[in-house]
Amino acid sequence: MKKPQAGFTIVELLIFIVAMAILATILVVAYRGVLNQANDTAIRSDSRQFANQIELFYA
Repeated sequence: MKKPQAGFTIVELLIFIVAMAILATILVVAYRGVLNQANDTAIRSDSRQFANQIELFYA
């Protein structure tokens, strides 16, 4: 009687690798979106502070 072989087939490994690549791509895109949003928020905040400083200078 033959012993069943343990392990994964090449097709199963390729499917796993493709799935991980898709998830990694989604993660990178989401991370870049969060970074862009944080930068936009920082720019808005700095602009408000600069405007306030100019108003205080002229007051």
